[in-house]
Amino acid sequence: MENASKALIMGAGILLAILLIGVAINFFRSASQVTKTYDMVMRSEEIMEFNGQFTKYLTDGQNSRGDKKEAATIYDVISCANYAYNFNNRVVEDPQNATRSQDPVILEIAIEKSDGTVVIDNLQKHSNIYTELIQRCYYANNASPNVNNIIRFKATRVENNEAGRVNYVTFRSQVYIDNILEDIKKHI
Repeated sequence: MENASKALIMGAGILLAILLIGVAINFFRSASQVTKTYDMVMRSEEIMEFNGQFTKYLTDGQNSRGDKKEAATIYDVISCANYAYNFNNRVVEDPQNATRSQDPVILEIAIEKSDGTVVIDNLQKHSNIYTELIQRCYYANNASPNVNNIIRFKATRVENNEAGRVNYVTFRSQVYIDNILEDIKKHI
């Protein structure tokens, strides 16, 4: 009888140990889900912040965060191109020769004419024309520079890659400057 009671106590101890191990495994599984969820939330917030750099210039409505969209000046367009240039330098080895068709992570900025045809593609690769763009595309009439005379741009097309990150943006002027853009394109 004495051995039987010791055997029951040992069996109960083993069952208790197995139960504790099962509880610990469930705890660690649920803890790993928390970190996965946190990573997904952080990744989506990072993508929203990245995309917000460009979607705030879309033509109508509000962006994904509910902010009012705004028009861009040529300074904003060039800032987006510089942002794209810096981003591309971080994510690919040879950003000057890489394209979106080869690597969907690449970010490209373009300026289009009033009819929607792209006149300056991959603006981030053509920093040599930034000064001329600023000089000729800031005021509609340089003879009377004032706040009402500033040329505004809107993002007309924003494309995302498979991860949901913006990888292509086109800007179009709200006033007719096709001849200026064609003339600047000659310097590329």
